[in-house]
Amino acid sequence: MGGAPAVGVVESIGGRDVAVGTLLPHRTRGRDSASFAYRAEFLADAEAHALDPALPLRGGRRLQGHQR
Repeated sequence: MGGAPAVGVVESIGGRDVAVGTLLPHRTRGRDSASFAYRAEFLADAEAHALDPALPLRGGRRLQGHQR
């Protein structure tokens, strides 16, 4: 994962492609993790919803880690 590029997350909502947020992979001390941030435009969308229970629908970056 280390050095992996950021990934733009897009979802189809009501027949339109909507930029939801950005996933940024990290590798620290031999562990892979990733942070995710919703785009402000998505948060303001009336049809916005959390992508996962671990990613509540609010601003700021969320860090999710896992071990290999």
